[in-house]
Amino acid sequence: MTDKIVLLILLFLLQVTYDASAKTIGKEFIGADVLKKYSFHVVRERGITDIVLPTPIGLNGWGLKQNLLKYTGYDLSPYAGKKVKIAGYDLAEKWKDTEAVTLWIVSANKEVIGAFLCVTKPGLIPGVFAVDDRDIK
Repeated sequence: MTDKIVLLILLFLLQVTYDASAKTIGKEFIGADVLKKYSFHVVRERGITDIVLPTPIGLNGWGLKQNLLKYTGYDLSPYAGKKVKIAGYDLAEKWKDTEAVTLWIVSANKEVIGAFLCVTKPGLIPGVFAVDDRDIK
C-alpha cells in the first residue's frame, strides 16, 4: 500500500517538474527511436530533467518500472545512484481507448536506457505500463 502511495506522489512530482522545465536536447526528441518503433504520436512535450536513480533501483517506485523495463529489453541497474535524464511526452494513443498516456524516456549520454508509459491522470493503479502494452492504441 505504501509503495502505491509513494508511486503516486512520485508521478505527481514528476508531472509538476516537467511542466515547469520543457526543453529538448539539441533540436531532437530524446527517444525519437522509441516513438518511431512503436508508432507513437506526441501531442505535448512535458520536458526533460535530470534525476538521480535510487540505490538499489527498486526503491521509490522504481521497482515496478524496472520490471517493466526488463520485460522490454531495458535495465536501469547499471545506472542505480547515477544522474540520468528523463523526458515525458503526452501521446495521442490511449490505454484501452479511454485513458490518456504519457511516454517516459530515461536516457544517459543521449542513449535511451529505458522507456515506459503511465496514465496521465491519477487514479488507475498501478498506472504504469510497458511500451509494448497491447492495450495502448
